[in-house]
Amino acid sequence: PERLLNLGPVSRRWLERIGIRDLETLRAVGAVEAWHRVHETGVNPTLNLLHGLEGAIQGVRWDELDEHDRARLRASIQQDFA
Repeated sequence: PERLLNLGPVSRRWLERIGIRDLETLRAVGAVEAWHRVHETGVNPTLNLLHGLEGAIQGVRWDELDEHDRARLRASIQQDFA
């Protein structure tokens, strides 16, 4: 599996379980959908994973995402934390 920016071995294993093994596939699926698919496996992913996924797609460290992106990501998964 391809090494993805922001994602350690545990996160990469979660992604492998849902069929995401490289950046091209992650980009095609998108950070939010990938996060939801990980969540559906019974894992309880955090916002850090979501930010890491989006950062990997954008090619930036997760903590360099702008606030607009962070707000959009939080809103997209808010129902999963209710």
